[in-house]
Amino acid sequence: MKFLLLLIPFILQAHMIDKRFGDFYGGMLHPLTALENILPIVTLSFLIITQKRDIISSQKELIIFWIFLLIGAFSALFFKLPYIYYFNLSSLILFGLLLALSWKIPTILFWIIISLFGFTHGFSNGEIIDGSGVIFYYFIGGFILSIMIVMLYIVGIGDFLLKQKREWIDIAIRVIGSWMMAIGILVLSLNR
Repeated sequence: MKFLLLLIPFILQAHMIDKRFGDFYGGMLHPLTALENILPIVTLSFLIITQKRDIISSQKELIIFWIFLLIGAFSALFFKLPYIYYFNLSSLILFGLLLALSWKIPTILFWIIISLFGFTHGFSNGEIIDGSGVIFYYFIGGFILSIMIVMLYIVGIGDFLLKQKREWIDIAIRVIGSWMMAIGILVLSLNR
């Protein structure tokens, strides 16, 4: 009998603490629940830490990415870009390839890649909420905060692992890159 009481939804379970933050929480959860958002972010985070090999020297790349993420999100208010979804999926393939090959990318080229992907990723997420009744600033604030937290965790984990100076860690990170590239190819081929 007590088990049946657990199946009854209570009124409090269906309400948020403050309805003003619904769009903020929606923005935070959006990149975490969509694979086309989270997988390139995870792969890029591992790529940043493997390129710089230190969490302190990775700060510039993280800040550049976040700035262009914000610029891209606000740009979606003013114009549209076709095929942005496919471009973001292609970036997963590129980041996976670069991570798997473990090439040292020149800093300026790396900043250009990060800026471009930050812009397009922010743009595609800013474009999603056009005309949906969502408060843009709350949603994008939650979205950017969520991306920042995920990237900081991944860069921190990568920094910790790389400081262990074990051979298998470099191999494992390269394997992650090849898996991400394979996932990107599969998803892109299924979304023609």
